[in-house]
Amino acid sequence: MGLAVLGQAESVPRQRSAAASRTRLLDARLEFRTLEELLALVREQLAGDCDLRWHLELRAAPAGEDTGITRERILSLLDTRFFARYGYVEYADARAYGQQAVKAVTTVRG
Repeated sequence: MGLAVLGQAESVPRQRSAAASRTRLLDARLEFRTLEELLALVREQLAGDCDLRWHLELRAAPAGEDTGITRERILSLLDTRFFARYGYVEYADARAYGQQAVKAVTTVRG
């Protein structure tokens, strides 16, 4: 990936500028939505994105929430059963498991 970027170094500033412009446009469009419209957009995304659902469930949990619930969510992220068919996380699954472990660490930090 890094070599591909180096090969197209002259276009990086233009791509960054375009990305920033799209972000500003999206921000402006969202700014004028009602709370109900924004919640509908979030719910629509949650229906098809398990990672986003996990992230929001953990981030939106009230501060006084039962720590057992948060602990259960973290342990499920660290559970190797989905990846360890032979008693260990296989090389092919290491990246996916690592991403789940990062989510667990991020949750603990939060």
